[in-house]
Amino acid sequence: MSMIKVRVVNNLNDNTIVIPSDYTVTQAIAESGIAMGDKSVTIDGTQISREMMGASFDDLGFDGESVHTILAVTKNVNAAKATVVGGAIVVSSIATPKQLETLKKYRPKALQLIDKETKNVTFAVLPGKGLGELNAFGAIFGAHTDPDGKATITIGAPDDADDLKSWAIENLGGALLNLNKVEQQFAEQLESVEADMKAIEDSIVFA
Repeated sequence: MSMIKVRVVNNLNDNTIVIPSDYTVTQAIAESGIAMGDKSVTIDGTQISREMMGASFDDLGFDGESVHTILAVTKNVNAAKATVVGGAIVVSSIATPKQLETLKKYRPKALQLIDKETKNVTFAVLPGKGLGELNAFGAIFGAHTDPDGKATITIGAPDDADDLKSWAIENLGGALLNLNKVEQQFAEQLESVEADMKAIEDSIVFA
Protein backbone atom coordinates (compact mmCIF):
# COMPACT_ATOMS: atom_id res chain seq x y z
CA MET A 1 0.00 0.00 0.00
CA SER A 2 1.14 3.55 -0.81
CA MET A 3 -0.41 7.01 -0.87
CA ILE A 4 -1.91 8.36 -4.08
CA LYS A 5 -3.32 11.73 -5.11
CA VAL A 6 -6.84 11.74 -6.51
CA ARG A 7 -8.80 14.63 -7.99
CA VAL A 8 -12.60 14.24 -7.75
CA VAL A 9 -14.74 16.44 -10.01
CA ASN A 10 -18.44 16.96 -10.69
CA ASN A 11 -20.28 19.76 -12.52
CA LEU A 12 -19.78 22.32 -9.76
CA ASN A 13 -17.01 21.17 -7.44
CA ASP A 14 -13.42 20.00 -7.59
CA ASN A 15 -11.37 18.53 -4.72
CA THR A 16 -7.92 16.93 -4.70
CA ILE A 17 -7.14 14.52 -1.86
CA VAL A 18 -4.36 12.16 -0.83
CA ILE A 19 -5.55 8.68 0.14
CA PRO A 20 -4.14 5.19 0.72
CA SER A 21 -3.95 3.17 -2.49
CA ASP A 22 -5.99 0.37 -0.91
CA TYR A 23 -9.04 2.70 -0.84
CA THR A 24 -11.81 1.81 -3.25
CA VAL A 25 -13.12 4.29 -5.80
CA THR A 26 -16.30 4.62 -3.73
CA GLN A 27 -14.27 5.38 -0.60
CA ALA A 28 -12.22 7.99 -2.45
CA ILE A 29 -15.38 9.78 -3.64
CA ALA A 30 -16.81 9.73 -0.11
CA GLU A 31 -13.54 11.05 1.33
CA SER A 32 -13.53 13.94 -1.16
CA GLY A 33 -16.99 15.13 -0.15
CA ILE A 34 -17.95 15.57 -3.80
CA ALA A 35 -21.48 14.44 -4.65
CA MET A 36 -21.66 12.06 -7.59
CA GLY A 37 -25.25 10.85 -7.36
CA ASP A 38 -26.30 8.08 -9.70
CA LYS A 39 -23.94 9.13 -12.49
CA SER A 40 -21.47 7.47 -14.81
CA VAL A 41 -17.92 7.82 -13.52
CA THR A 42 -14.63 7.95 -15.36
CA ILE A 43 -11.07 7.67 -14.03
CA ASP A 44 -8.44 9.42 -16.14
CA GLY A 45 -10.92 9.57 -19.02
CA THR A 46 -11.92 5.87 -18.96
CA GLN A 47 -15.46 4.95 -17.89
CA ILE A 48 -15.58 2.39 -15.09
CA SER A 49 -18.29 -0.11 -14.26
CA ARG A 50 -20.26 -0.32 -11.01
CA GLU A 51 -18.23 -3.40 -10.07
CA MET A 52 -15.00 -1.41 -10.43
CA MET A 53 -16.33 1.22 -8.01
CA GLY A 54 -15.75 -1.34 -5.25
CA ALA A 55 -12.19 -2.12 -6.35
CA SER A 56 -9.14 -0.52 -4.76
CA PHE A 57 -6.71 1.66 -6.68
CA ASP A 58 -4.09 -1.05 -6.11
CA ASP A 59 -6.39 -3.62 -7.71
CA LEU A 60 -7.08 -1.28 -10.63
CA GLY A 61 -3.36 -0.77 -11.21
CA PHE A 62 -3.19 2.97 -10.54
CA ASP A 63 0.20 4.17 -9.30
CA GLY A 64 1.06 7.04 -7.01
CA GLU A 65 3.28 8.92 -9.45
CA SER A 66 0.54 11.07 -10.97
CA VAL A 67 -2.80 12.66 -10.03
CA HIS A 68 -5.73 10.44 -11.00
CA THR A 69 -8.96 12.22 -11.92
CA ILE A 70 -12.37 10.80 -10.99
CA LEU A 71 -15.03 12.59 -13.02
CA ALA A 72 -18.81 12.38 -12.66
CA VAL A 73 -20.33 12.36 -16.12
CA THR A 74 -23.39 14.51 -15.54
CA LYS A 75 -25.86 16.24 -17.79
CA ASN A 76 -27.24 19.63 -16.87
CA VAL A 77 -29.48 21.67 -19.14
CA ASN A 78 -28.08 24.86 -17.61
CA ALA A 79 -24.43 24.03 -18.14
CA ALA A 80 -21.94 24.51 -20.95
CA LYS A 81 -20.84 21.40 -22.82
CA ALA A 82 -17.45 20.54 -24.27
CA THR A 83 -17.17 18.51 -27.48
CA VAL A 84 -14.06 17.03 -29.07
CA VAL A 85 -14.02 18.03 -32.75
CA GLY A 86 -10.97 16.85 -34.65
CA GLY A 87 -7.95 18.27 -32.84
CA ALA A 88 -9.91 20.87 -30.91
CA ILE A 89 -12.27 21.24 -27.97
CA VAL A 90 -15.45 23.20 -28.72
CA VAL A 91 -17.20 24.62 -25.66
CA SER A 92 -20.86 25.51 -26.24
CA SER A 93 -22.80 27.90 -24.00
CA ILE A 94 -26.47 27.53 -23.10
CA ALA A 95 -26.90 31.04 -24.54
CA THR A 96 -26.71 32.50 -28.03
CA PRO A 97 -24.27 35.34 -28.80
CA LYS A 98 -27.22 37.77 -28.81
CA GLN A 99 -28.36 36.56 -25.38
CA LEU A 100 -24.84 37.03 -23.98
CA GLU A 101 -24.80 40.57 -25.38
CA THR A 102 -28.17 41.22 -23.71
CA LEU A 103 -26.90 39.93 -20.36
CA LYS A 104 -23.74 42.01 -20.66
CA LYS A 105 -25.85 45.12 -21.21
CA TYR A 106 -28.70 44.59 -18.73
CA ARG A 107 -27.47 41.97 -16.20
CA PRO A 108 -23.64 42.21 -16.18
CA LYS A 109 -23.29 40.74 -12.68
CA ALA A 110 -25.04 37.58 -13.84
CA LEU A 111 -21.94 36.93 -15.97
CA GLN A 112 -19.58 37.09 -12.98
CA LEU A 113 -18.53 34.91 -10.07
CA ILE A 114 -17.87 37.17 -7.09
CA ASP A 115 -15.94 36.19 -3.96
CA LYS A 116 -18.31 36.64 -1.00
CA GLU A 117 -15.55 37.85 1.34
CA THR A 118 -13.41 40.09 -0.87
CA LYS A 119 -16.22 41.08 -3.29
CA ASN A 120 -13.71 40.64 -6.10
CA VAL A 121 -14.69 39.10 -9.44
CA THR A 122 -13.00 35.69 -9.66
CA PHE A 123 -14.39 34.56 -13.02
CA ALA A 124 -16.27 36.36 -15.78
CA VAL A 125 -18.03 35.47 -19.04
CA LEU A 126 -18.18 37.84 -22.00
CA PRO A 127 -19.28 37.78 -25.63
CA GLY A 128 -16.46 38.39 -28.08
CA LYS A 129 -15.07 37.71 -31.54
CA GLY A 130 -12.89 35.15 -33.27
CA LEU A 131 -12.56 31.69 -31.74
CA GLY A 132 -12.98 32.86 -28.15
CA GLU A 133 -10.89 32.04 -25.10
CA LEU A 134 -11.18 30.03 -21.89
CA ASN A 135 -8.78 30.25 -18.94
CA ALA A 136 -8.73 30.34 -15.15
CA PHE A 137 -10.00 33.93 -15.08
CA GLY A 138 -12.91 33.74 -17.47
CA ALA A 139 -14.49 32.79 -20.78
CA ILE A 140 -14.84 34.89 -23.91
CA PHE A 141 -17.24 33.33 -26.39
CA GLY A 142 -16.30 33.87 -30.02
CA ALA A 143 -18.27 34.77 -33.11
CA HIS A 144 -18.98 31.18 -34.18
CA THR A 145 -22.01 29.16 -33.07
CA ASP A 146 -22.80 25.46 -32.76
CA PRO A 147 -25.56 23.73 -34.81
CA ASP A 148 -28.12 24.92 -32.23
CA GLY A 149 -27.06 28.55 -32.59
CA LYS A 150 -25.32 28.67 -29.18
CA ALA A 151 -22.18 30.69 -28.58
CA THR A 152 -18.94 28.71 -28.69
CA ILE A 153 -15.27 28.79 -27.77
CA THR A 154 -12.87 26.75 -29.91
CA ILE A 155 -9.68 25.64 -28.16
CA GLY A 156 -6.88 23.99 -30.09
CA ALA A 157 -5.18 21.11 -28.28
CA PRO A 158 -1.41 20.54 -28.58
CA ASP A 159 -0.23 18.05 -31.20
CA ASP A 160 1.21 15.75 -28.53
CA ALA A 161 -2.14 15.37 -26.71
CA ASP A 162 -2.97 11.72 -27.44
CA ASP A 163 -6.19 11.67 -25.40
CA LEU A 164 -8.07 14.94 -25.92
CA LYS A 165 -10.68 14.14 -23.29
CA SER A 166 -8.04 13.61 -20.60
CA TRP A 167 -6.18 16.71 -21.82
CA ALA A 168 -9.37 18.78 -21.55
CA ILE A 169 -10.09 17.52 -18.02
CA GLU A 170 -6.54 18.25 -16.88
CA ASN A 171 -6.14 21.65 -18.55
CA LEU A 172 -9.67 23.04 -18.77
CA GLY A 173 -11.48 21.28 -15.92
CA GLY A 174 -11.27 24.11 -13.39
CA ALA A 175 -12.31 26.76 -15.91
CA LEU A 176 -15.22 24.60 -17.12
CA LEU A 177 -16.43 24.18 -13.53
CA ASN A 178 -16.47 27.95 -13.05
CA LEU A 179 -18.11 28.46 -16.44
CA ASN A 180 -20.88 26.06 -15.47
CA LYS A 181 -21.43 27.95 -12.21
CA VAL A 182 -21.88 31.18 -14.18
CA GLU A 183 -24.15 29.53 -16.77
CA GLN A 184 -26.42 28.10 -14.07
CA GLN A 185 -26.38 31.50 -12.40
CA PHE A 186 -27.40 33.46 -15.50
CA ALA A 187 -30.00 30.98 -16.78
CA GLU A 188 -32.69 32.46 -14.53
CA GLN A 189 -31.51 36.02 -15.20
CA LEU A 190 -31.70 35.40 -18.93
CA GLU A 191 -35.34 34.42 -18.63
CA SER A 192 -36.02 37.53 -16.54
CA VAL A 193 -34.29 40.03 -18.81
CA GLU A 194 -35.92 38.61 -21.93
CA ALA A 195 -39.33 38.95 -20.25
CA ASP A 196 -38.48 42.57 -19.36
CA MET A 197 -37.40 43.31 -22.93
CA LYS A 198 -40.60 41.78 -24.30
CA ALA A 199 -42.66 43.95 -21.91
CA ILE A 200 -40.82 47.08 -23.08
CA GLU A 201 -41.30 46.10 -26.72
CA ASP A 202 -45.03 45.55 -26.17
CA SER A 203 -45.35 48.93 -24.47
CA ILE A 204 -44.07 50.80 -27.53
CA VAL A 205 -46.83 51.51 -30.01
CA PHE A 206 -47.04 53.55 -33.18
CA ALA A 207 -49.59 56.35 -33.28
